[in-house]
Amino acid sequence: MDSSPANSNPKKETIKVAYHKAKLHRRVLCFLVDLFFLFLLTGISFAVANSLLPNAPFYSAVLEKRNSLQVDSGLYETSGLDIVAFAKQDGSPYTNDAERKDFVSSRLNDFYTVHKYCPVDAAAKYEQRKATADNGAGVTLFEMKDGKLVERNLNPTFFLNFYEKELKNHAMSYLFQVDEYFATTRFIFLFTSGEILVFGTVFFAILYLVIPLWVFPKGRKTLGRAIFRIGIVTRHALVPSKGKYALRWLFEYAFLVLLDFFAFLIPLFVSTGMLFLSENQQNLPDYLFGHYQVDITDDDVYSDPSEYANRKGVHDRSLLEDKDFEIKQNHI
Repeated sequence: MDSSPANSNPKKETIKVAYHKAKLHRRVLCFLVDLFFLFLLTGISFAVANSLLPNAPFYSAVLEKRNSLQVDSGLYETSGLDIVAFAKQDGSPYTNDAERKDFVSSRLNDFYTVHKYCPVDAAAKYEQRKATADNGAGVTLFEMKDGKLVERNLNPTFFLNFYEKELKNHAMSYLFQVDEYFATTRFIFLFTSGEILVFGTVFFAILYLVIPLWVFPKGRKTLGRAIFRIGIVTRHALVPSKGKYALRWLFEYAFLVLLDFFAFLIPLFVSTGMLFLSENQQNLPDYLFGHYQVDITDDDVYSDPSEYANRKGVHDRSLLEDKDFEIKQNHI
């Protein structure tokens, strides 16, 4: 960092401040650290909330209704596990694949005979799938005897795999078509998604807004930026004002969080691509708001020219509105 007096105006001091760009690998590590804290805090809060939710009457009623429909269909056990997961779990009463496939086969046959949970033609389609199922080597799993499809004398694992696919790909989809089950499942899904969004928003605000504004205001540092000594400065080599930084955070939240949720992370990829391809290594928020992320390992950042002047022993004030305090662009 260096400074030199302006010759044209003795009452003002033109201060030239040079910063080095923050290295890309440090910025990537900074991003990963902040993301880790965001996921960690959101995950802990989500887990705590969901441990308490079953005690809430409105939620427990929906959960109990959904669980009763699952158990009544025969595709799930009272523990909440589907019949395949239940049969395979440690401590299951079924100790080998032969016993497991018999249990799952019996439950599926019962399910397809209960038209309350599946269309009338579902059983016939199930029989068609059994007729064409094979072991992967061209040997069919079922053969016709006395007008019925029965299992061949093959490895029980082949049949268990077939029944598992049948459960996941077909039987469960029929259950989802039951209005009550679909409604309760949708409520739980939307409520859970809302929890994640609320907790994520709260901690995104804490980590990316509150901490840079009030905990590490010099350089508007997040925890990651503080660890890797990266600061944000404007094109005048000053710390962004609270208002401008809050606008930046709002843009990041709307564009890089909410929009990413619906646009399959495309905005994040665009912003990251700009970071690696732009001349000044600015991501999208940096570019739009005129910010630069700089290495402050050996330097400091300042809120206004007078703060710099006071620290360096320069007594004449430089006025920001006259652009007397500027950043050397070729150093960014």
